[in-house]
Amino acid sequence: MFIIDDPVKRVDNMTMSHSLEARVPFLDIDLISFMLSVKSEKKIENGEKCFFKRGL
Repeated sequence: MFIIDDPVKRVDNMTMSHSLEARVPFLDIDLISFMLSVKSEKKIENGEKCFFKRGL
């Protein structure tokens, strides 16, 4: 299904047309809920974002 007014697609089209790269925030509610439940000390290990590198 194609959503015409999808904000992620709109940002992607606008930035690509001007040879720019933009980072759109994560929009998955389950991911946001999980990351809010994890203690801050566990999110970063050795100065790195360990959950993203490990693939959760």
